[in-house]
Amino acid sequence: KRIYAPRPLSTPAIKINNTVLTENQKAKHFIRLYSRKAKRHPHSYPPPPIPVTDTEFIPITAAELERAQRLLPKGTAAAPDGIYGEALSNTWDPVPKRRLLPSSTRVSVRAWLQSLGK
Repeated sequence: KRIYAPRPLSTPAIKINNTVLTENQKAKHFIRLYSRKAKRHPHSYPPPPIPVTDTEFIPITAAELERAQRLLPKGTAAAPDGIYGEALSNTWDPVPKRRLLPSSTRVSVRAWLQSLGK
């Protein structure tokens, strides 16, 4: 039958020049070890730049909007905002649709409404 002893409360013995350090000396030793500022490895390369392509900022076309409107589920909310597909399709105004997205993706709502004359 094995007898399990409690774990020791102190850190293991640290020896420097074959002398065991006291608790105070251990603390100072760890401060010296870990308080230095980290340096990059001399042979490491800088991180590569994040590629940005023009395809990330292609404006949404009216045809894409019409297709998305047709594919909205009926009778359920398509997103967690709780707005039903019928509500979105009934509030859709086809006249300013041509100007809707290219300007609204680049400017604020107030500037967009001013450009529509509202």
